[in-house]
Amino acid sequence: MIFIDVNVPPTPGLPLDTKPWIKGVNVVFDKMRAAESEREATPWSAIVATNFSLHLADENVPAPPVEAGMAWSAHTRHPIPEHLRAAIVQQVVEYGKIPDEI
Repeated sequence: MIFIDVNVPPTPGLPLDTKPWIKGVNVVFDKMRAAESEREATPWSAIVATNFSLHLADENVPAPPVEAGMAWSAHTRHPIPEHLRAAIVQQVVEYGKIPDEI
């Protein structure tokens, strides 16, 4: 798996699919999903791209939510079992959340 934090300023007013950084990542995601044979298999099983940009946000406004995009390779040399995929997706969704109580 590949994890990338793009580290760009937050754009809370834009839907995720219109953000410039996700458009670029989607080009790679589309190629991964379109692989039709083992010949096109990737050495990675998935790519997760996040924008955890709290340090770039204005201190006087609420922190922007973490933005994330994720894609699984259609054909990979290193498949991940479905139950682990679900756990990984859950952790990506929870990324950056701080509990109210410890």
